Amino acid sequence: MDSVGGLRSISDAIAIPFRVFRDSDTAVARLLQYGTEQVTAFLRGGFNQFEGGLPTIEGLTDFAERFRRVSEVAEKLDANADVANALVQYPDALKPILEAGSNFLDRELVALQETGLSTPDVVHLLDLFEDVPLFRGTTDGFPGNPGTQELGISPASIDPLIATIFALEGKGITGNGIVLIATQRGLGNPVVDTGNFRRVLEREVQVGMLPLEFQNKALHSISVDRARQILSEMGVAELPNSIGTGDTSEYLRNTPRMTPEQIYEFVRRAIE
Repeated sequence: MDSVGGLRSISDAIAIPFRVFRDSDTAVARLLQYGTEQVTAFLRGGFNQFEGGLPTIEGLTDFAERFRRVSEVAEKLDANADVANALVQYPDALKPILEAGSNFLDRELVALQETGLSTPDVVHLLDLFEDVPLFRGTTDGFPGNPGTQELGISPASIDPLIATIFALEGKGITGNGIVLIATQRGLGNPVVDTGNFRRVLEREVQVGMLPLEFQNKALHSISVDRARQILSEMGVAELPNSIGTGDTSEYLRNTPRMTPEQIYEFVRRAIE
């Protein structure tokens, strides 16, 4: 690429903020200490379109917006030592945080922490999936109860074991229980907010879309029997063929909660 305004390449443009901030005592400099590769990849997205070998005006504008987002995320992380420390170990978690922007740290991150996961486990989960994994145990075509329909939300869990228990409850009623596997971005980036008063027991979050829309946009759907089989093969839990409505809470209380690695492995097996 010819030199334009002193810039000979895309790499030159991306290198500018790194040269300016790397050795400075700023929030961005601290962010670069544990996420240089992830920040670079995010900033490079602003140069996806070219005309005659040069970035478009839209691309440059997007680059500026992306750098603004990096700065805002850096400021928020600078005030959240637990998350920043976890990112040192799990740097790929920066990808969904940067894509979503600083509001992610005020809402989605808090919603995930409110499920009872430790901050390192939340960041580890984001690192593995590079997104927020979401699971919903239901029956095929269930529109949700009147309350969720009125609020326009879908209760979901970040633990597929929990979703399987609810799908087994549904199977006991209608015979067609399913486990839906989704991610926040895959669903179109709906709001993921704090769950209800049973959010720790159920590892629950509230997804800002109707249950049928969640089902239609989910990445994968598997039968509850296949979900049971996977959990058994992994040695996580042995669940019955179906669960009566009155027994759901007992199973929720007496089963383990899956680790980030187990959740990732469950999804790998479910979609293979």
